[in-house]
Amino acid sequence: MKLFEPRQLAFIRGLFLPQLLEGPSDVISVIRQFTGGLSLSVAYGIEMQPKDDPYVRMSERAMSGLVLAGTPGRWLVDVLPLLKYVPTWFPGAEWKRQAAVWRSWQDDMRTKPFNVALANMEKGTARSSFAIEALQSIEGTASSHDDIELVAHLLAGAETIASTMGTFFLAMLCYPEVQEKAFAELERVLGPNRLPTFEDKGKLPYVTAIMKESLRWQNPNPIAIPHTSTEEDVYKGLRIPKGSTVIGNVWALMHNEEEFPEPMEFKPERFLNPDGSLNGQIRDPATAVFGFGKRRVLLACITVRTYKVVAAFSIERKLDDDGKPIKPKPDYLPGIGRFPAPFQATVKVRSQELADIIRSFEGQGL
Repeated sequence: MKLFEPRQLAFIRGLFLPQLLEGPSDVISVIRQFTGGLSLSVAYGIEMQPKDDPYVRMSERAMSGLVLAGTPGRWLVDVLPLLKYVPTWFPGAEWKRQAAVWRSWQDDMRTKPFNVALANMEKGTARSSFAIEALQSIEGTASSHDDIELVAHLLAGAETIASTMGTFFLAMLCYPEVQEKAFAELERVLGPNRLPTFEDKGKLPYVTAIMKESLRWQNPNPIAIPHTSTEEDVYKGLRIPKGSTVIGNVWALMHNEEEFPEPMEFKPERFLNPDGSLNGQIRDPATAVFGFGKRRVLLACITVRTYKVVAAFSIERKLDDDGKPIKPKPDYLPGIGRFPAPFQATVKVRSQELADIIRSFEGQGL
């Protein structure tokens, strides 16, 4: 939604790029801080702290519980549903006691930021957000369960964005030639010492292809969240009764060798025509990896952030004791959502002029 593009741009320029400018040893923590802060700001209009924001910590805690609880087959109750009636004090019911803790984390994430947004609206100090848009579009009471659910779903996208950006950094380390091609395109289109904006999206097909390939190469959600069919359906001759649990195999879709040759290789060119323009006939990963539907806000954020990182920074491999570059492995943490395992990287600004531009935006618009 264009309404929130200025907020996204402010977070990228005022938080994400300045923290990368510091040369962090832990890029993943910077990604998580940015992604969580932006999602909360867009969802609820809350002003965020540049570092160690309490709402970001609350969101990360809630998402960690969701990832552990939602992994199919992780718990015996997934196989034997009758176990859900076992009392919490029963031996072996640790999962149920842990679930109560996770539920309290979810309740905090869903209600506390929403209540802040509601209080700000009543005082007339609320900033634009999904919550405010939802509350202003309905009549009667503004604190219904449905309204809380509406805006809370955006926070689940924070983990997807963070995972995809982690994959992007990892891919740039594993495939440095891709990064150089992307920078060459940006320099050709933007000229020296200019950071891209949303208006540049249609002018950078190769960098856009990198974003698409980051989503496809290492899917943030290889097995989609289970859904229940609301009506009976037939798919390619297979009957799906009403009430069936349906789990989409995102990994299989995105690594189909007939559609994506050499699927384990990072090749942005697969999304381009021979003339370098984007090929609209290739399946767009965004239609599947976000839950089988395009998510414009998430996609726009990932795209513009990719543009700016490539334009402003060189992502380089760390050196070992002998001065040789350390090639990282694309290892991922277990869970229903995949997140890159910790890796080492050196992030260097491309020029002093760009460093000065980035510093001039620090902290603005959060």
